[in-house]
Amino acid sequence: LLIAFEACAYDLILNDDDTKWCSLLDDHTIDVVNYAKDLKTYYKYGPGHSITSKMPMVLLQNMINGFDKAISIYETENKSPSGNWLFGHSETTTPFNTMLGLFDDQPPLMANNRDENRLFKTSIV
Repeated sequence: LLIAFEACAYDLILNDDDTKWCSLLDDHTIDVVNYAKDLKTYYKYGPGHSITSKMPMVLLQNMINGFDKAISIYETENKSPSGNWLFGHSETTTPFNTMLGLFDDQPPLMANNRDENRLFKTSIV
C-alpha cells in the first residue's frame, strides 16, 4: 500500500500521470495515508513537541545577524551587500515554520481525529 502510494506520488510529480499507480488507490486510502504521514512529521519535526520550536533558534539568529550586517553595509558603505543564502530540507524548514507558529493546528493533530481542514499538511507545506 505504501509503495503504491509513493509510486503514485512520483508518477504525479514527474509525469503528471494518475492512471497507473494512483488507480490502485481510492480517495479515502490516499487521505488516510496522507494523514498518517502528516502525523509522523507533526510529531517528529513539527508542533507536536515543544522542543521542536526551540531547535531552529540558531538558524533564526544567523538570519537576523545576516540582516543586521546587510543593513550596516548599506548604511555605512552605501552599497548593496552580497547575499547570505541558506538552504535546507523539510527536516530544517518544518521546525523553522513551527518556531514561527505556522501551520499550528488547535487542537493538536491526533490519530483518532482526522481533520480535513487542518493547517499542517506535508503535501502542501
